[in-house]
Amino acid sequence: MEIEALLPSGKRLRSTTVTPNDISFTNQNPTVIPPVNENYLNFSWQAQSTYNFYDIRILITYYKNENGNNIKYVKEIPIAYKTNGGVDDPIYPSAARQTIVSYPMEVVTGFLESISAGDENKSNFTVELKPKVEVLVMDEGLSRYYSSTSQSLNDLSVRLDENDYTNIEGGYGIFGTYIIKSYTSISFIASYIQSFGYKVVYN
Repeated sequence: MEIEALLPSGKRLRSTTVTPNDISFTNQNPTVIPPVNENYLNFSWQAQSTYNFYDIRILITYYKNENGNNIKYVKEIPIAYKTNGGVDDPIYPSAARQTIVSYPMEVVTGFLESISAGDENKSNFTVELKPKVEVLVMDEGLSRYYSSTSQSLNDLSVRLDENDYTNIEGGYGIFGTYIIKSYTSISFIASYIQSFGYKVVYN
């Protein structure tokens, strides 16, 4: 893909990008949580390029009974916790070139416990058995920009006073693409969710 823009000043900006190639997950069998005889929840995939950055996230959907209404929540599972002033702050995976990510099961368990913190009636919570696993694949331009700034993916802006990577001919900025690949062969074990006192919904 390419883009060209003519500014009122007569200056012309140009850029091109190539959409990143698809990835394929290498998990041989359907993934269950918790995994059998494993302390880590592992995900890996095959990539056709060594230049791309990848950002993975696991989202769970649950419902809380609030005054007779089931309110829907979607939250990301962290990969670790860092204690700060007596409070456990969640840490989420950072975009990287690596094609394998491991979530400690103790972190997954701690996260599930936390969704009902402060509510003694755990039956107020209902968890969908199939979480959503997504890997965001950045093209080379976005990958180089992310590598040069180490910024959050939620802040892909470029300031003129930064010595940042740019792929805009005649100006500053990023013209890039990404794809999102979903891994769907995954499910919580119902008894694991019920062990927290939660109900389950088969989605």
